[in-house]
Amino acid sequence: MFFFKNRMRKESYKAVYSVSIDTNSEYHSFTSNNRWPPCLIPGGDYWFGKEKERATYDELKELAIRIINEELLNECEQFDIPVLDIKVKSIYEGSIELFFTVLFGVVAGVAAIKDLHDSIEFLRTLAEKKLLKRFRDKYGDYFRIDVKRHIPRDTRFYDDFDYLQKQRACSIHQFKNDERPKRDGFFYYLLISNVVLLAILIALIASAVMKVYF
Repeated sequence: MFFFKNRMRKESYKAVYSVSIDTNSEYHSFTSNNRWPPCLIPGGDYWFGKEKERATYDELKELAIRIINEELLNECEQFDIPVLDIKVKSIYEGSIELFFTVLFGVVAGVAAIKDLHDSIEFLRTLAEKKLLKRFRDKYGDYFRIDVKRHIPRDTRFYDDFDYLQKQRACSIHQFKNDERPKRDGFFYYLLISNVVLLAILIALIASAVMKVYF
């Protein structure tokens, strides 16, 4: 039972991503003859599209945070991605720079680790497309959005099935060892006593033979 319980144990894995949001070349050409700043800077006011939709730097930043903290988690549920929590942790000014963490919940096992690797990569793509769509729908196609994965830095571990199979074999070996009945001291006492008695019996028989025939 040890091996099967071990395989069903639930684990959590944390990944860290960064988001960079700035205006693109389309917006730069749109504002070339205006006094509006061409790039996102703290305290800036921006106008987008023919309807001149206005937004401040802080409003754009809060929209990005809300999409990541709330909307992205709901999106993951629709794709059955095993995400427990998503939170923006750090905000850096200049263009809009955010760092957010994702806590994945998976069942330990070889197949689950491979699924985790796929989920980590897919979430990066999903976050980027989700942010770009929401900004485009609200303000127009004036943004450049880039999402990068920072932790885990190297995902080759999840593809190392030789290592995973060795870990699985160790679990099976431990399970088999646990099933072996343990022998206590009384067993060995009886075994040694029987050997001693047998030796004495052989010695007595040999002595009797020697007396009779010699």
